[in-house]
Amino acid sequence: MHGGHARITAAVGAAALAAAAALVGGAAHAGEEDQPRPCRSDDFQVTETDWDAAGTLYIEFRLDRTGDGGPCLMSDRFGVHWTDVPAGQRVGEWARYSDEIRDPWVVPGGGYALLTLAQPNPDDFDPQDCGEVLTATGITVYQDFHDDPGVHGELTAPVRVCELEAGAPTMFAAPGE
Repeated sequence: MHGGHARITAAVGAAALAAAAALVGGAAHAGEEDQPRPCRSDDFQVTETDWDAAGTLYIEFRLDRTGDGGPCLMSDRFGVHWTDVPAGQRVGEWARYSDEIRDPWVVPGGGYALLTLAQPNPDDFDPQDCGEVLTATGITVYQDFHDDPGVHGELTAPVRVCELEAGAPTMFAAPGE
């Protein structure tokens, strides 16, 4: 599915998120009034849609557009982490960004985006690199890192994750079809 993608560190990912936010903000201030506003977490509902395991576990989520119903501009650089309950505490490390960077895209009212998390098997890591093996039962997605409560989704089955960065998931975001 998405195997073999290089991982980008969280610092580089945060810089990419800031650059995408600046791009979105700059476009809106550059006189492109028809450009939709940036997406917010409360614009979406998160629903797990598919699992695929081939060493690495791939879980696909559908981010259904709710909110005010109008279109919004989405970047593939946003925050994601596992939780211990749907609205609970973070479990493991923040998801890393894939090396594929998409241009921001419009999610229409009633539309959706897709998010896939590639979670490595904790058993594939040295215990010193993985730390404690934890259990996640939900996911939180943050479209903006500043004062954003995120949007939460439940998993249909628990996911085993490493406590430490070595076993962090990699995320892939794309427009819905």
